[in-house]
Amino acid sequence: MAKYLLAMLIVAAAGVVLLALDCDRLDEPLYETELGKIRVQTETVCLTEEEGPSSYALVNFSWQGLSEDDGEGVVVERKINGDFIVLDTLRDLAEGMEFSDPETLSIDEATYRLLLLRQDRALVLEEFTCTPFAGLVFHLPDTVLAEEGRVVLSWDPIEGISEYEARLMTLGTLAPIPKGETIVKATVKPDGKTVVWEIDADKLDKPANYILQVKASLKDEELLRSIRGSKLFVLGGSGEEGEEEEENND
Repeated sequence: MAKYLLAMLIVAAAGVVLLALDCDRLDEPLYETELGKIRVQTETVCLTEEEGPSSYALVNFSWQGLSEDDGEGVVVERKINGDFIVLDTLRDLAEGMEFSDPETLSIDEATYRLLLLRQDRALVLEEFTCTPFAGLVFHLPDTVLAEEGRVVLSWDPIEGISEYEARLMTLGTLAPIPKGETIVKATVKPDGKTVVWEIDADKLDKPANYILQVKASLKDEELLRSIRGSKLFVLGGSGEEGEEEEENND
C-alpha cells in the first residue's frame, strides 16, 4: 500500500511539473499570424568550363496578422549548423510585414523562425523550411560552333518545370548577373532528358560573345520557387565555314 501511495505521489508531482512547463512554453503561438508568399530564387552563373558553375539562393517572405500594439518587434532567425541564429530584428510592427534574407545561401534547404518580442519574452510565431531548386546545368562548351545553319543550346531539365524562358543576349556586363541586349528569345519545353533550343545561325554574328540566360518558376501553394541561369560562350563558325574561308584566302 505504501509503495502504491508513493507511486501515486510521484505521478502527481510529474503532472504538476508538466503543467507548469506547458504554461511557460515560449513556442505556444498567442497571435494568429499567417505566412504570405515565400519566394526562393536560385541563381546559377557559369563563365567558363574550367571555373564551373556557381549557384546560390535568395529568399524573401512575408506575413500578416500583427499590429503595432502586439509587441516590441519581430526577430527573424535562420537555422545554421543546427542552431537558430538571429538575422535581424524588425521594430516597426504592422499588419503586413516582409523580410529578404540579406545573405546568399547554399542551394540546400533553409529553416526560418519568427519570434515576437513582448514584455521581455520571445514568442514563436512561425517556423518554416524552404528548399531551393538545384542550380541549372548547361551543356555548352566555352566555344559553340554553328552547324548546318543552326546554333544548338541545351541544359538539364528541372523536375516539375514544364517550360523555360530562354534568352540569347550580347555580352554587356558580367556582375552581378551576366546580361546584355536580348537578340533572340523563346519559350522552350523539355524533350526527353535534355532541354534543347535551336536558333537560326543567320540571325547571329560570328564570332561573337553571347550569354544564354534561362528562367523558370514553379508555384506550390504559398511557395514560389524560381531559377535563373546564365552561361557565357563564344559563338564561332562551323568547321566547313572555316575551311571555306581558308580556301578563299589562298
